[in-house]
Amino acid sequence: MIGFLVRRLLQAAVVVLLVTMITFILLRAIPGNVAVAVLGPASYRNPQVLAAFDREYGFDRPWFDQYLLWLGHLLQGNLGFSWTLDQSVSSLLGSHLPKTIWLVGVSVAIALVVAILVWFIGIKAFLLVHLPIMLLAASAGVWLFYMQHQFEHTVWARDGEWRLHDAALWGSSHYDLPSFLCWFTANIGVHHVHHLSSRIPYYRLPEVLRDHPELRAIGRLTLLESLRCVRLALWDEERNRLVSFREITAPHPR
Repeated sequence: MIGFLVRRLLQAAVVVLLVTMITFILLRAIPGNVAVAVLGPASYRNPQVLAAFDREYGFDRPWFDQYLLWLGHLLQGNLGFSWTLDQSVSSLLGSHLPKTIWLVGVSVAIALVVAILVWFIGIKAFLLVHLPIMLLAASAGVWLFYMQHQFEHTVWARDGEWRLHDAALWGSSHYDLPSFLCWFTANIGVHHVHHLSSRIPYYRLPEVLRDHPELRAIGRLTLLESLRCVRLALWDEERNRLVSFREITAPHPR
């Protein structure tokens, strides 16, 4: 029995190590620059400041060295520091511990319900009922995310020209959905405001549009208009908009 537990613990440790490594690699593969995110877009004009920041925090090292540095800090109980909130991650987790316990409890309860259902009706019947629901929900999520960033008059910019507030307001759409769909999607269609200030709760987003009506027209996209955005696939730098393959291959009028 003890041997079995030891083997299971070792397997769990290996799995956790691999998951952290894969997550670390994926986070490092995300486009962007940590130094610019912390110091602000204006830091692009000062490469020396960016280089000094990378040296100080180890971002100039190979990814494996960065991973070992992070792992060493983790084993010492150092979970990192949030530059956005100017607090250590440990203190942030501690202040949100009651909510975390509540979320964990809800997750365990849902897992227990699923396990009981599988036990009584079998895995096949369970998947036949719930797999289509999951696929439908996932498809709706993909569609919403696509429409919130892939519309004709969005804003794309190269690194030196990129500005946070411009990207938030003009690079994200206001997907103006019918009322029942706004309720069903938790007002995620007000995506430009969400990107401008992600700390605004979803139930306050309609109030922002009511109090600041000038935001309604920015990036507005109706349900019918969004269907025509599916064909858009390429960014035209001359016209500063997304175009379809047919448009880009068509001869330009002289």
